[in-house]
Amino acid sequence: MQENQAQVAKTREQLSTGKEIVRPSDNPGKVSAIENLDRAIAKNETYGELISQLKDRYQLEETVLTNSADILVRIKDLAIQSANATLSAEDRQIVAVEVESLRDELLSIANTRDMNGNSIFAGGKTELSAFVKAEDGTVSYQGDARQTMVNVSDSRQLGKNRNGLEVFASANRPVDITAKFDVQLGTALSSFTGASASVSDGTTSLDLDGTYPSNPPTLSEIADAINQASGNEDFNYTASVNGASLRFEAKEPGAILAGDEPVFTPPAALVNGNSQFSVRLGTSLNDYQNTGGIVSDGVTTLALDYTSYSDGAVAATEIRDAILNHADYGDFNYTVSLDTAVSPNSLVFTAKDAGATSQSGFPVFTPPTAVTDQQSTVLETGFADMNESEAGETGQRVEGVGFFEVIEDFVIALKANNSDDIERALGEVDDLHSNMSLAIGRVGSELQSTETQEEINLEGGLRLQTLLSAEEDLDYAAAITRFNQEMTRLEATQSSFARVSQLSLFEYL
Repeated sequence: MQENQAQVAKTREQLSTGKEIVRPSDNPGKVSAIENLDRAIAKNETYGELISQLKDRYQLEETVLTNSADILVRIKDLAIQSANATLSAEDRQIVAVEVESLRDELLSIANTRDMNGNSIFAGGKTELSAFVKAEDGTVSYQGDARQTMVNVSDSRQLGKNRNGLEVFASANRPVDITAKFDVQLGTALSSFTGASASVSDGTTSLDLDGTYPSNPPTLSEIADAINQASGNEDFNYTASVNGASLRFEAKEPGAILAGDEPVFTPPAALVNGNSQFSVRLGTSLNDYQNTGGIVSDGVTTLALDYTSYSDGAVAATEIRDAILNHADYGDFNYTVSLDTAVSPNSLVFTAKDAGATSQSGFPVFTPPTAVTDQQSTVLETGFADMNESEAGETGQRVEGVGFFEVIEDFVIALKANNSDDIERALGEVDDLHSNMSLAIGRVGSELQSTETQEEINLEGGLRLQTLLSAEEDLDYAAAITRFNQEMTRLEATQSSFARVSQLSLFEYL
């Protein structure tokens, strides 16, 4: 009877709670599964709360940025109006007042805070105002580029805060600078003496008659000849020396168009010169005896055999002949001769073909290991680099101008009645609006991501709830049937117990 009473009590408790598992001892295996499901559901609910917060943030950002875009459209309209040549200086002053008001409104939007008082465009420095206006009117960014990432699922994160410089982004402004071009004149400047040369800027050409104070002339003397040449006042460049090159610097800042670069035409004799290199073999040529060596032009390598040299001092002519008599000498790019003007122990390598020689094609002479004072010297590299110029600065570069600086410069241009700067502002404000549209697009994309993730999490939560219900919820129909059966058994047991308990042995004696 006690067992029946316990079963009835358990079933009655299950019916009152609606749970199949009332206490852990009822089914330890199911209890563990239920606890895991409870934790997963709680985590999913936390993700839901974070997503809700992110949606509120993104919706706030989208609203204020849309307002900013509308203001920029108005500023752009004002720029179009003020660029009209029919507007007077007084009219532009009136426009400047409105633009200043719109700029201040944009600054207020840039410093928007959320419901918790955090700046939404200050990066990780949410306690600070994103942009601050100084007494001189300049606006600077106080935030940083950090972004706090928020978990919206077990495998996905979304950014919470935003870098203000990405939203209120800068515009590109072409800035005129002084163009510079470097021209290499080769190494044999002696060929300039008494020979005509010229330099052109695409419009004006200056002729050099080959008269210089020194022979060979220095780069400085050639530069002076250009600066003092007849017609130089119409020439667009001044000449100077920059290291081993002749530098042409534009007299006026600004972009240099194609065809207006400086072109230096050297003396005719230099256009197709042959490269020459001097190689000092060393002071003691005896070290070459009974050994070997290598000489290469970057493509063909000649292995030299000195073992057949006669006893005694080795002559430079013998080393020269070892090169000239080599079986592969026909493929070698240089002829070899003695350089007695420099040293009796020196050779001159002269390119067989005229023209420039790149460094990878320089002759490389490898002496025996015992030779430690061998040395190679470049005499001339072929002169074909005479007409090659390198643009150090092309006359214009693009600089990023801050969002609020663009608007402030527009105000200044309006007040100064400066048509050129007003025209420039029109293009820059258009850049600001394009950047703002991109920022709105990014926010909209992230807002869509939160909504998509929210749907995924809701579906996941529903699946978890279904699994949890299957594990812990009570089947009421089966439980009620079971309860009725247990009550019937309990009542029968109690009735039998009552009768049995009334029986007495004396009734049978």
